[in-house]
Amino acid sequence: MANIVGLNTPQIDIGQLGSAYLADTEAFKPPTGKVAVAILSLDAATRFTALTPANGDHAYFGTVTQVDANGTNADELPNTETFPAGVTIYGRWTGVQLAAGAVIVYFAE
Repeated sequence: MANIVGLNTPQIDIGQLGSAYLADTEAFKPPTGKVAVAILSLDAATRFTALTPANGDHAYFGTVTQVDANGTNADELPNTETFPAGVTIYGRWTGVQLAAGAVIVYFAE
């Protein structure tokens, strides 16, 4: 794999730093020192009760009130939004909670 300037190369390979399978509505937190960076929907009706963006230099969408760094008029993710099977969303999240469905969550630092 080519080294991309400014990126931590091991984090580019999705799954290299671990993953978790979620299929219930319990709140999930990634392991200590890690965040969720990709979430693959395995169910045709995956919805999130909570998707908590990580704090940092960039803004990521989630179920919380969006900040200026998300852009003008960015909306929070409603728990009625459905992600079909096979869709992967990318970002940095410190918490994930499903309203319905099943997902694989991939980690990075």
